Amino acid sequence: MLLADVRSVGRPMLAGLDPSVRPDPDQARLVDRVETLELQLRIAEAIHTGPELEGARVRVRLADDVVTLEGTVVTTGQKARAEQIARTFERVRRVENELIVAASDTGRRES
Repeated sequence: MLLADVRSVGRPMLAGLDPSVRPDPDQARLVDRVETLELQLRIAEAIHTGPELEGARVRVRLADDVVTLEGTVVTTGQKARAEQIARTFERVRRVENELIVAASDTGRRES
């Protein structure tokens, strides 16, 4: 009896949709923002969990599918690796690598 009731619901429900109802643009923006923040978090986690980036202090920002990396790393290799990790994620169109290589023994900073 319950199965028959479920089958009979399908068609009348489709016929009863109101075509004047439009998607809520605020909800769409909120969904996009949440997806952006989730991606930003996944990128940051990938960078921070990599053993080759030990000692690095990297901040990840994501806006309009562009990743910005800020902070300090120990070597130029870490700087390149952080950028490489960020580029592996779908939706990332560009990476702006603003990481600074920490002062070396000579006291100079590399960019």
